[in-house]
Amino acid sequence: MHLNNQQAKRDGVSLRAILIGVILIPANAYWITKAEVVWATIHATVLSIFFNVIFTIFVLSIINLVLKKFFPYTALAPGELLTIYVILCIATSLFGHDMLQILVPLMTYAFWFATPENGWQDLFWNQLPKWLVVDDRNVMRGYYEGYTNFYNPQIILGWLKPVLFWLAFIVVLYFTMICVLTFIRKRWTEEEKLNYPIIQLPFEMTVNSTAFYKSKTMWIGFSIVVFLDLLHGFHRFFPFIPDFQTKFELAPYFSERPWNAIGWLPICFYPFVIGLAYFMPLDLSFSTWFFYLFW
Repeated sequence: MHLNNQQAKRDGVSLRAILIGVILIPANAYWITKAEVVWATIHATVLSIFFNVIFTIFVLSIINLVLKKFFPYTALAPGELLTIYVILCIATSLFGHDMLQILVPLMTYAFWFATPENGWQDLFWNQLPKWLVVDDRNVMRGYYEGYTNFYNPQIILGWLKPVLFWLAFIVVLYFTMICVLTFIRKRWTEEEKLNYPIIQLPFEMTVNSTAFYKSKTMWIGFSIVVFLDLLHGFHRFFPFIPDFQTKFELAPYFSERPWNAIGWLPICFYPFVIGLAYFMPLDLSFSTWFFYLFW
């Protein structure tokens, strides 16, 4: 009974869940930055479900199952795991492809790439708020060329003011979005009863973790996808390993007017997309591919 009471108290937002989520943010930020900016091989943050967060929750939920068996008092409650998931999702969206990865170069681009030929200095330099941009080439040189120590008072002070102003804007923006969600939550979840496909997987991994990891069907599907991804990966590094095509470009088959105006029509088979579509309402999944073709 005492254990159940303690579990009930922790089944939600707790201090340790917040701490774990915050501690895991730098690792996920490094992962996304290396993958999307440095290597530019895969873009996790342009997808509807962030695979870096799913992998992190996967590891945590496996560890948690072990803790439940041997050290039940220390195991994380489902609500705590979901708290960590939400923290990492919000953080990933913040340093993702269409947020800070775009914002940081945007703060310097107009000044670093201005030339006498494009005339940017005369066109719009005086239109840009000085407190939102970095306009000193000596300050931004290390960002573009490297080989510069960031921990230089001049560089830090040059970046500090615009970063703080943008940080304030981002905090207000995210807070406003969360407030909007509180208004529409009841209509979506209680009246229209939307099923939120992208939360189904993390929900099962955290709330129903025991049944989820004991499911033979899940492991069969998981094994098939792992095999396919490994095969694609090995083929890329070792071309002599056979591979099969999962993406087909249909545009070349439409060579006559007016159909040749299509220009680009890829048909792809992604297991994770098929899995998400399985949970989508039929009218929504229908409209997705119908209007894609219509467009």
